[in-house]
Amino acid sequence: MPRAPRSIPVLGHTGALWRDPLGWLKACSGGPGIQELKLRGRRGYLVADAKLAHSVLTNVSDFDKGGQIADQARAVLGNGLLTCPAAEHRRQRRLMQPAFTRERVGEAGVVMVEEAERLAASWRDGERLDLVPVLNRLTQRVTIRSLLPSFDLSSIDEMVSVFDRLLDGEVFRHAVLPEWARNLPLPSARRFTAAVAEADATCARAVESARADPAAGGLLSALLEKGAGEEEALFSDEELKAQVVTFLAAGTETTASVLSWFFHRVAEDPALGERLHQELDTVLEGRTATAEDVPQLPFTNALFAETLRVHSPTWIIARCATREVELGGHRFPEGTEFYVSPYQLHHNPAVHPDPERFDPDRWTGGRSALVPSVGYVPFGAGARICIGARFALHEAVIAVSALAGRWDLRPEPGARVRPRPRIVMAPHGLVLRAHDRRAAV
Repeated sequence: MPRAPRSIPVLGHTGALWRDPLGWLKACSGGPGIQELKLRGRRGYLVADAKLAHSVLTNVSDFDKGGQIADQARAVLGNGLLTCPAAEHRRQRRLMQPAFTRERVGEAGVVMVEEAERLAASWRDGERLDLVPVLNRLTQRVTIRSLLPSFDLSSIDEMVSVFDRLLDGEVFRHAVLPEWARNLPLPSARRFTAAVAEADATCARAVESARADPAAGGLLSALLEKGAGEEEALFSDEELKAQVVTFLAAGTETTASVLSWFFHRVAEDPALGERLHQELDTVLEGRTATAEDVPQLPFTNALFAETLRVHSPTWIIARCATREVELGGHRFPEGTEFYVSPYQLHHNPAVHPDPERFDPDRWTGGRSALVPSVGYVPFGAGARICIGARFALHEAVIAVSALAGRWDLRPEPGARVRPRPRIVMAPHGLVLRAHDRRAAV
């Protein structure tokens, strides 16, 4: 089996994944469809061929959530929908589904509009914006309020602070380091342990609040309801805590990252900005989009689909063979760890011609970011496709309609924006200047 490039003695590929993961993934492109890796002292395989990768993601009977990175994520996020094994996934997904119906997403759209308009109203003409933390806070507030509408402002701000500390790079560092290094008595290890305990306690209070007032509504209350004729046991408190962590970890930084890259791409290409503003002005006539408006904004949706291709926030996915499997003409024993990179697949010239060119017109023929295909998996694929994909896309489009409807965000001269892969692939160094579009009329 060919070995992936940039392996060094003892550490294998851990150093490359730590220092320059995207550069390393590009170096793996154009090579064999399956390449041997050594991560944290254990052998695994990068599946670089688009069809083979799609098979790994969709064949849940042979390839399950597992492996060292998935196990470490489970230790942080709990055994929720994002991290649970296939044996539990079907039950959890059925119980989660009522929270993500079109009706529920439409109800959450009210919160999305309120928070996006609140943020748009807070900016000042000429203000310099460090955009990533601003948008992180927006998506965190939307998610928390959608989960628990009865939460007061202080509780929302406390929850935001807790998850800021939990997701501040520590999870990524602990996920890629060998176990012996993770167990060293370092300050980062102590911060990591404290952040996990703090998040657990915060989510426990959220679950207690939802059980105390089930009539308050929100996504979390939907998980407490049992439909007519359903015999399946509802979530325990421990399971509900894991779902809250999943909501906040998977549903905030990912959307904020995509929004940040979206505004970066529009800011650096005035022609894209002009087309975006023209569509928003024509369709919405100065108001903020609602959930019902999202399908009526084809160019905005195409911009998001291309942003998800070029800057997929989920850039590495781990799977583990549940039994001896055959893949690409090779046989692998039970327990073999496989890695699929949406980033690498999305930059594969065999699937996406001229992949480094940002071109939203790839998507103007009616293709949707919500529908995966071979070589395009921003929300995953198969039974484990992201359950909150529609929620995330609605939230993002609504935010853009409020922010870009009023503001023209322009790049700061000399700013150097580059990807920073940690839990998600967010932009680093993204600073934009807000210009009030109403003042230019």
